[in-house]
Amino acid sequence: GQESTSNMKGTNTAIKATTTTTKFLPTLLFRILKMQLSSISFLALLCFLLASVNSVVGQESTSNLKGTNRVEGRLSRQDVIENHERRRDHLSKLLQQTKDKVDDHDSGRNLMEDEDYKKHSRRIPLYERKLERLNKPLDEREINRQLDRERIRSERYAQRSEL
Repeated sequence: GQESTSNMKGTNTAIKATTTTTKFLPTLLFRILKMQLSSISFLALLCFLLASVNSVVGQESTSNLKGTNRVEGRLSRQDVIENHERRRDHLSKLLQQTKDKVDDHDSGRNLMEDEDYKKHSRRIPLYERKLERLNKPLDEREINRQLDRERIRSERYAQRSEL
């Protein structure tokens, strides 16, 4: 329900942008023709205008697709949960790869330098502890903390972009 509503709003915005642009384009072309540009200059300007229209409409539609779970450009609870799951999956892959490298070294299949072996061996318990924490379900306090952190980050970004 909510996701399809946000997609519909994005579609409506893109349609409005296209409608506004298409109403404005003939007037603009008429004014350009009155300027009596050379054919090459006219074609270059026409290409630029068409590319501008496409990029505006494209930005509207892709920005709405990227943030289907987002509210006003910020993270939603669903985004926080998805990021947590993504990080957990990535860390479990890293742990398995590191264990495989150490096992390959121990069995003699693929020897590493002593320093690399020590580094990989030290990483295994670190990854396991971190994965143990990530395997626990996210509680509301942690979700709210991450949402607050994202809100502060986006406010800082907005302040910087205003300068």
